[in-house]
Amino acid sequence: MDLLYDYLDDIQGDIFSLDRKEMEKKYFEICKHTVNNDIAQKIQQVDLNNYTASLTQKFQQILQHSDIKDIKAIYFEYDIDNNWEGAFFLCPDYISLSETNDDWAADWMEVIDGPSLPPFSEIYDQYGGFGKDDEAGVTIYLIVRTILAFMASAQFVNTDVPVCIAYHDQDPIIRIKEDE
Repeated sequence: MDLLYDYLDDIQGDIFSLDRKEMEKKYFEICKHTVNNDIAQKIQQVDLNNYTASLTQKFQQILQHSDIKDIKAIYFEYDIDNNWEGAFFLCPDYISLSETNDDWAADWMEVIDGPSLPPFSEIYDQYGGFGKDDEAGVTIYLIVRTILAFMASAQFVNTDVPVCIAYHDQDPIIRIKEDE
């Protein structure tokens, strides 16, 4: 179980130091070495174009929101145990990564439904988990590909507010973009 949390700690640094291709490759290799090449390729071959497009559309909807000036952070959460179902939380407060306090994400003004990702849910149900190293390898690669799709959609977002992502009950929350 600790292995998955070690990987999660690494992801935050990787977001700010690696490009998306390097990040994809790093976690593909972790999955390949902890489980096997076939499962890593199965995860890699899931087409995320529609998922990314749906995330982008939701971001655009948020930016047209009438209360956008009151939003201090945009937080996307997905539920690993519920069909990878996602939701955007528009938060009136934010605490920076350096403060190591993510309580701000529990206080939100509005929730906007996001997309689900059933293929990831199916792979997770079959091979993933938190307990064993091979499960952690699968789970972390699914998480990283979700984050990368989210990052691809967020690159089109012109906002000064922090943009964050996590699976339900994840601690710490991953910052894609900090406040400027």
